Amino acid sequence: MPEKLNNKIVENYALYKEVRFEEKTLTKSEILLKENKNQATSKVAHVVVESEVVDDLLLIIRANKINVQYYGLKLMSKTISDKPFFRFDASGLAHFNRAPETPLSLCQITTPHFQYYDEQGYNTAYKNAKLKNLKIVEKLEKDINVGTEIFCRECFVCTKDNAYPTVIRDGESLFETKEKDPLKNIDFDE
Repeated sequence: MPEKLNNKIVENYALYKEVRFEEKTLTKSEILLKENKNQATSKVAHVVVESEVVDDLLLIIRANKINVQYYGLKLMSKTISDKPFFRFDASGLAHFNRAPETPLSLCQITTPHFQYYDEQGYNTAYKNAKLKNLKIVEKLEKDINVGTEIFCRECFVCTKDNAYPTVIRDGESLFETKEKDPLKNIDFDE
């Protein structure tokens, strides 16, 4: 299936690159994930990011309540695109790079991976050195804060004190069930 190109990115590519590679500042050092009204299985946070270039930059974090490995982070600015312009997927399906000149070895990129738009408007996934390191990948699969730091380093985002944010869960732990032993009252001998 042909990919729909992001024409707004193409039109604003110089601006996109400037925002993508500038140093940006989060307005919060602790990010509280809250119930997601649009999706009951996840928690979400939207945090304003200060930019010298655009005034509508947001960091969006979404985390699954059940599967600790399933979370993602995105940068979004309606000035640049109607879709997030840079993202990190900790797990999920592989991404298929569909730009015509993509070498075969780079066509399918498994998670975890980053995604950005190229100058032709193709959504393109890649892995940096950290995402190719299995020890680091094991850590980020278990801890959203490890993935958050990797994302922030890759897209030049830090807190006002030049640190990386801490993701905090609202109320109960994000990945714990309410029942400590969900099989407690089941008789398997019947």
